[in-house]
Amino acid sequence: MSQHVQLPAQGGFLRFFPTPSFLNFSATGVDISETSVKVLKLKETRDGTIPEFFEEKRIAFDIISQGDIRDVHALAAVLTELKKKYDMAFIRASLPEEKVYLFQMSIPYAENKEQLLHSIEFQLEEHVPIPPEDSVFDYDIIRKREADIEVSVTVFPKKVVESYQEAFRLAGLTPISFELEGQAIANAVIARGDEKSYMIVDFGRSRTGIVIVKNGIASFTSTVDIGGNALTEVIMEHFHVDEAEAQRMKNKKGVIHSEDNKELHDSLLKTISALRDEVNRHFLYWNTSDANRKEEDKISKIILCGGNASLAGLPEFLSLGIKVPVERADVWQNAFSYENYIPPLNYEEGLSYATTIGLALM
Repeated sequence: MSQHVQLPAQGGFLRFFPTPSFLNFSATGVDISETSVKVLKLKETRDGTIPEFFEEKRIAFDIISQGDIRDVHALAAVLTELKKKYDMAFIRASLPEEKVYLFQMSIPYAENKEQLLHSIEFQLEEHVPIPPEDSVFDYDIIRKREADIEVSVTVFPKKVVESYQEAFRLAGLTPISFELEGQAIANAVIARGDEKSYMIVDFGRSRTGIVIVKNGIASFTSTVDIGGNALTEVIMEHFHVDEAEAQRMKNKKGVIHSEDNKELHDSLLKTISALRDEVNRHFLYWNTSDANRKEEDKISKIILCGGNASLAGLPEFLSLGIKVPVERADVWQNAFSYENYIPPLNYEEGLSYATTIGLALM
């Protein structure tokens, strides 16, 4: 039998045990990628839910590869250092989208959660290529209808989950829950109660995550091997500048074409064009592949986040040929109002913390 949660799926992936009441407090969001570990914790104040601490720590490229932990002890050492610095104990962590099987299904209506889980588990082998006994799954309810319930089902190989659990155990950290990375981002960048469908493009250093969200629930996810590191390296080599200056140039000039930055524009165009092609392909697939897809379930906006989403001209370039708005995320909209509080992270930094913010908001 595959493992599953004992709590309602809404609010956290892979909660193996009900959270005791004394643990119902804010936990630190932990986002682990191939290039870094990010942590962020929020606290309640009269100005809203604001950052208590945050940090990004770069890690060696051989520690994690395509979502697999290659050196659990090296990762645990990084986590231990952060734990000691911030006195971290309880965490909410994301799991890598490269390893997930995510699909939608309709199951007979039932109020009993065990019946829902049984209905999903019964059909699991039809949707994922791993045996039920080697998997861990959870579900989120997209919408309830009179006769059935539409759910989004998330399945991970058990060994992947166990490897992340082991890293946290070695670091002395206690995971309260695990969350699909794309769902964590949606928790931050989609306003609570918003039922429209969106595409989220998480443009990171080494890869880009594409997530389609319906009624606040991640319903489709894909990872493409296009990242901002390629852009940074082109600029560093072409203009003989360091990484920090290359990042500044990306954010200031980027893919905006003008006579004074034609060389830069041409240097970046190949990578950004490849990203645009992937965004267009996924957009068209979602909106046209199902003839029965309702209009309200089609993508109404593309939202950009990630450490490279601040590339100048990126929203305008990606929007070419797409008849929906493309805009950068407001990662703090579910935490506080800018009228009451200005966060210590600048806007560009905030875009890279979307996952940890979403985890910490749970």
